[in-house]
Amino acid sequence: MWHAYANRPVLEAGTEVLVTGGHEPVRLQTADRITIETPDNNRLTAVVVDRTDDHLLLALGDAPLLHLNASGDGSAFDDFKLSNGFSRQSWRVR
Repeated sequence: MWHAYANRPVLEAGTEVLVTGGHEPVRLQTADRITIETPDNNRLTAVVVDRTDDHLLLALGDAPLLHLNASGDGSAFDDFKLSNGFSRQSWRVR
């Protein structure tokens, strides 16, 4: 189970998702579960349907599958307060 934060209330094209791993390196793989917190304090639960290289395919309940690409810079979260030493990966909804 991973924890993540979105920079927008809706997971739509261009939304950045920051996955955190605590002190363990983030290593998303198929069948992992992710809890995503949005800026309006909603929590969404997703399952990784497929992880291939820099691409993720997420299932969020009855919603259409969500495609994400790795987004190395994570600049959308520059002001985000996260404890030092926490591993993280940034993804962008396409």
